[in-house]
This record gives sequence, C-alpha cells and structure tokens, in this order.
Amino acid sequence: MELGERLIEVADLYRQWRHCHFVTVERVMGSKPGTGGTSGVEWLRKVTEHRFFEELWDVRSSL
Repeated sequence: MELGERLIEVADLYRQWRHCHFVTVERVMGSKPGTGGTSGVEWLRKVTEHRFFEELWDVRSSL
C-alpha cells in the first residue's frame, strides 16, 4: 500500500511539472511547430493528459 501511494505521489508531481511546462511553452511559442517535428503545443497538450501508473489510479476507484 505504501509503495502504491508513493508511486501515485511521484506521478502527480510529474503531472504538475508537465502542466507548468506546457503552459510555459504555450506562452512562449504559441502555436509554432515544436522541436523534433512535433506539432508543438498540441502535442504537449496530448502528452500532458497521459497518466502514469493507470492501474494504481483504477484501483483507488474500486476500493
């Protein structure tokens, strides 16, 4: 149980960092293409929605 809680905490902190990064990039670059041939902000928006340890989040709902 403790390990699961720590993993959820790490996932949440990383999600918070990704959101801040997304907002900063959106502010600085606008809708310009991103590095590496990505669509820039739109690609980051999609990636920001990704959830690490999806199974742990699901288990929380069933407890």
